[in-house]
Amino acid sequence: MVWLAALLILVLVVCGCEGNDDDDDAGDDDVAGDDDAAGDDDSGDDDDQGDPFYPPDQLGPYAVGVTTMCFVDESRYEIWGNRKRLVPLEIWYPSTGAGGRPNLMPEMIGMMPEAVWGIMELLYGDNFEPLMAYVTDALREAEIQVAAEPWPVIFFSHGLNAVRFQNFTMCEYLASHGFIVAAPDHYGNAIFTNDPFSEDVILVNPTTVVTSFIDTVTDIGFVYDRLAELNVEPGGRFEGLLDLSRCGMTGHSYGGMTTLNAAPQYDFIDAIAPLNPAYVGVFPEDFDKPFFLVQGRKDGVVGFFVPDVEILWNENESTQKIYLDMYRAGHYSVTDACLLLPPGMIPDSATGCSGDEFIDGELANALNAAYLTAFFKTTIADEQGYVDYMLTNHAPEEIDLKLIWQ
Repeated sequence: MVWLAALLILVLVVCGCEGNDDDDDAGDDDVAGDDDAAGDDDSGDDDDQGDPFYPPDQLGPYAVGVTTMCFVDESRYEIWGNRKRLVPLEIWYPSTGAGGRPNLMPEMIGMMPEAVWGIMELLYGDNFEPLMAYVTDALREAEIQVAAEPWPVIFFSHGLNAVRFQNFTMCEYLASHGFIVAAPDHYGNAIFTNDPFSEDVILVNPTTVVTSFIDTVTDIGFVYDRLAELNVEPGGRFEGLLDLSRCGMTGHSYGGMTTLNAAPQYDFIDAIAPLNPAYVGVFPEDFDKPFFLVQGRKDGVVGFFVPDVEILWNENESTQKIYLDMYRAGHYSVTDACLLLPPGMIPDSATGCSGDEFIDGELANALNAAYLTAFFKTTIADEQGYVDYMLTNHAPEEIDLKLIWQ
């Protein structure tokens, strides 16, 4: 939400679209939230419904694949860039692990001019090489796991001046538990967007803070339609493996607002989980879908929205909702921004990335991922063995868990 942050993140969060071609990837480094978020259940127990139970505070049973695609929305013309609207898309999915390669940071950043790499090196200093060597838990272009039923789908919407993989830890985590996660870059709202067809780079446009109120929501509908096409593409990777009758949505900051605006508009969204959302508008009180909300009491970016969003959560008619209030969380605590941002460029009071007054980022990510997994397992996957975990405060020293669940 900070324009300065936009300029500083710019060289890092390049959207590295390679068209619809398969790349490759794989990764082994542990990412926040794999083992000690909030519980000690043993993996593989059967729940009351007969579904296998995998502790949501641990990585799920599947390896994770990731791929990048780019689409063009021919129905929308962008004055900014003088072109049709480009929609890059990152997709994480349950995988066998076969055929993938390590998902290094340059793989996610993608192609960009040599001069920009030089600027990045200056901005990051001694942190540049470790960042470029960072390996996520996903395997790029790995074989998808085929199961008895197609996988439920979760949409993720990034924040203002951010990028589609700003929450890659969370997206990988959800995929390891049996979800396909689709995250678009919102043209003009993302820090910048790579065009694989012309090799152009479209920079963020600050005026889109207003137009994105509509465009980011429309992007979600556009992505849903593209996923429906991939689901019936003969011989395609995702043929018959996307269950678009079971969809959830989450998003951070501006993406949290996109989540709140998209859910009442699209019938295909069955449950929502806005994270540290900004919000402007009138949310329908008759909204009755499952609603998971995360906020941080030390949010130095959109903290002024916290009281109104809490009222919004209280007043809608959903009878299945959870409010995860993190006592010491900053705006970026439940994202990977603290890894991605140039060190020291934005005050910790805004980011929440360091300092004894803020929650450790790995713990915040772990708590968020565990509860989010249990929420989507319960709601869109209809696996009721996760309810007890979801309705229990596993870290009372760090969170206040408010519940309405019938």
